[in-house]
Amino acid sequence: MASTVERKCQWCKEPFTARTADVKRGWARFCSKSCKASTQEKRNGQHRAFMRTLNAEQDGQFENEYAGMTSAERMHHEAMMDSTTTHGQDGTGGW
Repeated sequence: MASTVERKCQWCKEPFTARTADVKRGWARFCSKSCKASTQEKRNGQHRAFMRTLNAEQDGQFENEYAGMTSAERMHHEAMMDSTTTHGQDGTGGW
């Protein structure tokens, strides 16, 4: 059986049991995925920004470039434009 240690969640401050190996890796800082997600959201605001974008799309406030695209298609398009690769669109197969 794996060795464990008691920890305190960095978000909700509740105690939880973590594997010693995970603590040594620098993991085991949060008691749950939701506490980790709450910390990340506070730091980077990604979900809030995504929801603003989605609401703008539903309200029809998007540029014509995105007209008719689903949110998944739009996110893929934006990811391709932000990417440092061409995703194979230059005939190289992405290499």
